[in-house]
Amino acid sequence: MSQPPAPYERSYSFTSFSTSNPTTPHQGQKIDQELNYARTAINDTISRLGEIQADDGKIRTTALNLDVIAEEVEPLLTDGPVNAVQQAGATQIGLVNAAGAAGVASLNAVLTSQNALNAIAARDDAETAAASAAIASSDANSYAGLANTSATTALQAKNSAIVHAQVAQGAAQAAQAAAASIPLIVGPVGPTGPQGQQGIQGVIGNTGPQGQQGIQGVAGDVGPQGQQGQQGIQGIQGDVGPAGAAGQQWVYRGEYDNGVVYAANDYVTLGGSSYVMINTIGGGGYGPITHPYAWQLIASKGDSGTSVTNNNQLDTNVVWQGGSFTVTAGNANVIVRLDTPGTISLDDYSNNPFPTGAQVVFINETNTTITFQAINSAQVFSADGLMSITKNYGTAVAIKLSANQWSLSGNLA
Repeated sequence: MSQPPAPYERSYSFTSFSTSNPTTPHQGQKIDQELNYARTAINDTISRLGEIQADDGKIRTTALNLDVIAEEVEPLLTDGPVNAVQQAGATQIGLVNAAGAAGVASLNAVLTSQNALNAIAARDDAETAAASAAIASSDANSYAGLANTSATTALQAKNSAIVHAQVAQGAAQAAQAAAASIPLIVGPVGPTGPQGQQGIQGVIGNTGPQGQQGIQGVAGDVGPQGQQGQQGIQGIQGDVGPAGAAGQQWVYRGEYDNGVVYAANDYVTLGGSSYVMINTIGGGGYGPITHPYAWQLIASKGDSGTSVTNNNQLDTNVVWQGGSFTVTAGNANVIVRLDTPGTISLDDYSNNPFPTGAQVVFINETNTTITFQAINSAQVFSADGLMSITKNYGTAVAIKLSANQWSLSGNLA
């Protein structure tokens, strides 16, 4: 049988390396080398176990036989007990003869027993009986105890019940041979002795150390999210008109001159009105007034009008206003920049005569919510019934449609 494998000894300290170099990763070559050492030790151990244990879980016959164990066990079972018996026969022959019945019973129990452990137990019981029978002699009792102690030491040394069986068989043969030279009185067969002591279980090998966990990389911080841009006010797309007829190219000749000869498609101004020649005459002195058949009026001078206020146009007035307030005629066609949060009320004409067709533009500069509401008998119409500006620099436009009706549009929520 081959020798046991050498114990596994760690050749490199990963803990010491991490202590000395806390930020440096372990070397893959060192780790592979250490794992290879451990693998070799494990494979050698498995190989040695394969020499002892068969595939069915039993000990191989080639690993456990008398030739294997004789060198160490035979002296313990042969020299110790047999010499003790021989010495007892030499010095106390009379007492040995008195205990012969017990000795023969022990040999017969060993030779006829089919179970090794029962054979050892029967022998121990027989030796105990022999000791009881030889109470008169302390020397014989001491020698018997020495023999029993020697046998127990041999059994515990091998840590295996199967080894005990092989040892018992060898012991029986050795004892039989030794007893053949000693005249003994054959006595009755003694009772079956108690079961022998169970062998000591082998020590389980230590579990190898767990490898050190690698250093995890640090994840970078997520950058802040950018601020959402302001949504612009979407304009209303007008309907596409029908394609116009191909027009004529006119040539502007300035104020009418009686001495100039004009051709077709020449147009002139006269007295504040505009005319285009449609029939070529081919000479001077043919003006739009004296010869209307040759000219066509394209723009007539208008009468002088009166000054009016156009409520449908925004003037340049921009004001700051905040808090809750009611829209009045003074807000007509004005841009209102809102600097503090509040509720804006849209009233009817009877309470606040805001001009029909006029409008107010509101800009939210409060970083909070601006809310609109209809009061008295006024009505406010908006897409999906939305009535608030929630975003900073969001805009809303309120247009007076009729005496009691408003239209509200823009960045509403």
